[in-house]
Order: sequence, then structure tokens, then C-alpha cells
Amino acid sequence: MFKHLSIFLICSLSVFASEQITPVRPPAQEITPKGQTFVQNGVAMPYVSASLIYWKAREDGLQYIVTGQSGFRGKVYEPDFEGHLGFKAGLGVNLGHDGWDVYLQYTYFESNASDDFHRPIGEELLGTGFLIGGVNKSHAKWDFHIYIFDLEWARLFYISPYLMLRPFFGLKGYLSDQDYQVRSEG
Repeated sequence: MFKHLSIFLICSLSVFASEQITPVRPPAQEITPKGQTFVQNGVAMPYVSASLIYWKAREDGLQYIVTGQSGFRGKVYEPDFEGHLGFKAGLGVNLGHDGWDVYLQYTYFESNASDDFHRPIGEELLGTGFLIGGVNKSHAKWDFHIYIFDLEWARLFYISPYLMLRPFFGLKGYLSDQDYQVRSEG
């Protein structure tokens, strides 16, 4: 009896399973349609990017002379920081599957700042750190270089008819080099 019942259940399950129809989603009803147009016939298309940047780098704690009889009435001298140009260059590949892309970007920026101090006659110096009085001239120079590498894996897609979004995962690394020199004469 159990043998006949199990055969009946297996047959009925296979009949119901064959009646299931998998719905096919029409392309116009995509949830997040991809935004990139650089993939042709499923072949990944490379692209490049470049931009000029204008940044102002500065660092605190680079005071090299303090004048006056006390810290409240004197003047603090530090390098004059200004903006400088740098650049970004990138290379990317739009992958042929579902709008994903891989992008590598390199950023280069360098900056420098300097300042000169000439002590007026009769002005008191407090000095900073190792400098204590007796200084007539001083020159401070700061150099800064940074190299940034960004690797991104992202997908560009439409979230509305007029708005696109590109969330990404990535790795970021950088190398930096800076020098600070103070030369003083007594």
C-alpha cells in the first residue's frame, strides 16, 4: 500500500512541477537599468580620463619664530601656504556583464610653502622649540608630494529616468613625502 502511495505522490509532484511556468521579465521592466553605453556586443570597452586639480595643502604646527615679550602680544611666523596644480589620470574598462566597470586612477599633487623672517632692531624673540633669542634672520621651507592610487569596482545605473548612481567598492593607497627645513642666522 505504501509502495503505491509513494509512486502516486512522485507522479503527482512531477506533473505539478512540469506545470510551473517561469516568468520572463521584459527588458523594459528592469529594476535598475545599467547606465553605461560603452559595451558593444558584450565586449569590454576601455576608457581613459584626465583632470587638472587645484588644491591647497597646509599643515599646522610649523611655526618657526614667535616675536614679542609674551605669547599673547607677539606674532607667530609660519610658512605661507598657497594653492598649487596637480592632476588625475585614470584608466577603466566597462565589463560586458550587467553594467559593471573596473577603474584605476592615479593622482599626483605637490605643494611647497616658505617664509622669511628678518628681526627688526629692538624686537624681542621668544623662539619656538630649539630657537631661543639671538636670531636675526630665519628662513622656513616646506615641501610636500603625494601620490594616490584608487582601484574601483562599480556599477552605473539609473535610479530614475534622469538620475544615475554609481556605487563602488575599492582600494585606496598613497605615498607621501614631505620635508621641513628651518635655517637661522644669529
